[in-house]
This record gives sequence, C-alpha cells and structure tokens, in this order.
Amino acid sequence: MSPPYSTPPSSTPASAGSVLLVEDDHTLQDALTRRLIRRGFDVTPVSHPRQALGAAAHHPYDVAIIDQLLPETNGIALMKLLRGCHGTLKVILLSGGGSDSPEDAAIAEGAFAHLKRRCRIHTLAGTVSDAMSHLGPDEPRGPTAC
Repeated sequence: MSPPYSTPPSSTPASAGSVLLVEDDHTLQDALTRRLIRRGFDVTPVSHPRQALGAAAHHPYDVAIIDQLLPETNGIALMKLLRGCHGTLKVILLSGGGSDSPEDAAIAEGAFAHLKRRCRIHTLAGTVSDAMSHLGPDEPRGPTAC
C-alpha cells in the first residue's frame, strides 16, 4: 500500500492543482509523488486501476498521470473509464518507450500527452501545468457517475 502524501501546509504555495497518479512501480510512484508535491501539486498516488476508480469517485482531479501497462488493464482503457466520471479530466499517459503505446495512438484516444515513463521531472511537471492551463474556469470538475 502506498504511503499517504499531502502537501505540507506552510512549506509550499497553494496547490497548483490536483493530480491522480496511477503507477504500479512503487519506487517510481514514490519518486514522482514527492517531486510533484515539491512543485506544488496535490497528488494522490495509487497503484491499481480499481484504486484509481475509487479515488476518482470521491475527488475532483484536474489531471491523471497513468502508466500504460497496469494490472488487469492498460492506461488507455483506464483513461476512458476515468473520463466517464470526469469528462474534463486531462490525462497524461506514461509508457516504457517501447511499442506498448505509441504517442499518436494515445493522443488519438484522447490523452492530453504521452511521455516516456522515465522522463525528466521538469518535463512531467511542465506537461501537468500545461494540461491544467487547458481547463476552462467554467468546466465542471468532480465526479459525476463513476
């Protein structure tokens, strides 16, 4: 089970936005979570698609970062399920760099971006910020029917 994370109340500015991180490699999940929190994001890390759906049913996320290869499903399938709950959710898919999810296919399926799983943190954080900038102020956030 992943350790709980939260943005320290006085050590970082107000949240830059809420992020659901779905990564089954616990070492990578922990590293990404800590680094994104340091950059001001409110991050909920989960390691299984069912946990992601459960979290999404109770919290309005702005962006989901999803590993393409997950237990029981893949990132694109999970993205579709999550967007059924949160139509405005921006999704960044991560892949190992092989042929498990070519960028064009991920974008064609509705992902905001497709990055290599081991990309530099400033690339990932910048992409998350860019995704959040594409959320309109009047777009509904939050669960509908997950």
